[in-house]
Amino acid sequence: MITSKLNALSFLMGILFMTSCTGNSGNTNEFFHPGVSDYLIPVNTSGAHIGKISESGLSQPVQFQIINDSSGLFETDSTGIIRLKPGASIDTLGNTYIYGITIGMNGYKKEIELVRNDFLTNKAVAHRGAWKNTGKSQNSIGSLQKAIDAGCAWSELDVWMSADGHPILSHDAEIDGLKVEESTLNDLKKVHLNDGEYLPSLEECIELVKKQNKTRLFVEIKPSNISPERAQQLAVKVVELVHAKKAQAWVKYISFDINVLLRILEKDHFASVAYLGNDKSVEELHDLNIWGINFNRTMFENNGKLVNEAHELGMTVNAWTVNDPELMDYLLMLGVDFITTDEPEILLSKTALPAQR
Repeated sequence: MITSKLNALSFLMGILFMTSCTGNSGNTNEFFHPGVSDYLIPVNTSGAHIGKISESGLSQPVQFQIINDSSGLFETDSTGIIRLKPGASIDTLGNTYIYGITIGMNGYKKEIELVRNDFLTNKAVAHRGAWKNTGKSQNSIGSLQKAIDAGCAWSELDVWMSADGHPILSHDAEIDGLKVEESTLNDLKKVHLNDGEYLPSLEECIELVKKQNKTRLFVEIKPSNISPERAQQLAVKVVELVHAKKAQAWVKYISFDINVLLRILEKDHFASVAYLGNDKSVEELHDLNIWGINFNRTMFENNGKLVNEAHELGMTVNAWTVNDPELMDYLLMLGVDFITTDEPEILLSKTALPAQR
């Protein structure tokens, strides 16, 4: 029933979108249309398929095109599949790893960035960055850089919305005596962190992570203490920012608020979202088009079958927050996809070498 409602909503949004964009090929305000199912370019694969341009659920004929491609490497077809041209391939030796193209759909155009897939595939998610053994502050530019330097496949960070509507990093609702949601960005940016750093915005973190293509981000959108609607406003702002920075290849979303995740999927139905709560079954989450489960470690200790249940439905599995080496071993034995930890160095020593893909 829920899935049917979501499909109907997607169809209605598509109709409204196409109506509003008629004759307006230069419009770029509707950031989430068109979308692409994947932004990662397989390496060393001639003519590799990359992703599919969104049809927005429309049954009417849709014209797909690549409007601009300065590299001359990409093409699309009548079904919207983006691929490397026949005979074209990308290896890991070149300095270029970001390829900007402009895609079109029925006269609407959007600039996106495709990224050479050198991203690491180990299971390490640095919880609030790599801070515990580095002297950096949690949720800081420094801790994110340390996670990248350590070779973590992922770094997690926590985002709130300032009083004047800016996504900014903090785990807690209050930091340095300031209530994050009731303080302006300017005031929050004055909060001192370790090593001379200041509280960073999400935009700064995205700009840093885009300087490389090894480590990606799990962006946790915190539930609002003011209102549920405010959390959903933050969700929209975060997705808008990710699209404006053309960072879709680097970012996936997590939250304890299921409505936040559903709001993200309304805005970008190709987004990957994972649920942190413990009040929904794997099947319920799958029916809501949730990409993965991201459960507390105790849930897997109590029910080791959760991993197989999720995998059988094509969902990913993340366990948080795991610092005990023996529990890491247990979760690795179960076959989890990711482990969120304050001790990524320990986890990396148990899995693939950091530089290994």
